[in-house]
Amino acid sequence: IPVESATATTLTIKLPSLLATGSGTIEVKTGNGKITGPKLTYVPDIFIAGSEAPDFNSEDVATLWKNDTAQTVFASTYGAYAKSIVLNGSDIVLGGMKYTSLVTPTIWKNGVLSALPVAAEGGNLNAVAVSGNDIYAVGYLNTTTYSKATYWKNGTSYTLAPNALGSEARAIAVSGNDVYIAGYETDGNRTIPKYYRNGT
Repeated sequence: IPVESATATTLTIKLPSLLATGSGTIEVKTGNGKITGPKLTYVPDIFIAGSEAPDFNSEDVATLWKNDTAQTVFASTYGAYAKSIVLNGSDIVLGGMKYTSLVTPTIWKNGVLSALPVAAEGGNLNAVAVSGNDIYAVGYLNTTTYSKATYWKNGTSYTLAPNALGSEARAIAVSGNDVYIAGYETDGNRTIPKYYRNGT
């Protein structure tokens, strides 16, 4: 493991993320010999995205919890909800909705809001994914007739099932150049589970 800094009495190292689980002992070797330090236990940070109401008469606010400490991400007169979270390096990306006169799918990156483009009837965001510098989200847009399964890449929206009599995208994963989305389509009689690879 590379040494970040060293003095005659102090040695600073940074554990690689793949090693940062469980517990173990640190062993330091020099030309003069080696020493074994105390047993160390790594405790990971826990992040949760959701919402909570400040009191019984208030609307929900989009909330991020880190190690049991709540932090308001976004509050509005009509309510806001965080439904999905991705940690990407030092970035925290949340996906959810904010409410005004309609429901607007929304992404917060490090607390900064980006409302996604929607039609006049609004929409819903169910999940986010991050690959490199690209931010993806899935959900649906409302129309005057049916909901339409939709995904967004860096704020641009794409319809997945334009001819279905109602559809929704629920989950997303990105692997290399492939984008996988799971959801459903309705044919008027039944709800059919679907997955899409690169929009197909």
